[in-house]
Amino acid sequence: MLSELPDDRRVVLFVVAFSFGCLLEGISGFGTLVAITSALLVGLGFPALGALMFTLIFNTAPVAFGALGTPITVLGAVTSLPAAPLGAMVGRQLPFFAFLLPFYVMSMYSGLCSIGKLWPALAVSGGSFALAQFVTSNYLGH
Repeated sequence: MLSELPDDRRVVLFVVAFSFGCLLEGISGFGTLVAITSALLVGLGFPALGALMFTLIFNTAPVAFGALGTPITVLGAVTSLPAAPLGAMVGRQLPFFAFLLPFYVMSMYSGLCSIGKLWPALAVSGGSFALAQFVTSNYLGH
């Protein structure tokens, strides 16, 4: 698998930390995403502190629905509000951040000029997650 990785470390960063990380957060939550993806990035040659920092920043978009919606369910229980409308409202706010997050992290990692070269991959990555988050939270499970 390591031989199939792209030569561009920026692509590896957002594929592992954002795309794979979002999947892990939705499945398990509770810090599993940070532990696994940061360890993968360190194993791929990223500095430990940088791997942790970027993984935690990428975690801001999927964390509200982590562990199959546990944060929304708990919010509903604590506030005595129904979880479905709460999840829908969160799903209307977070997609904006989810779309912009890959652009933001790439500008932090390698500067603004790298966005010009990577914008199609960043747009597809952030846009597909944002769209899936919006559609799932607003139209499924009601």
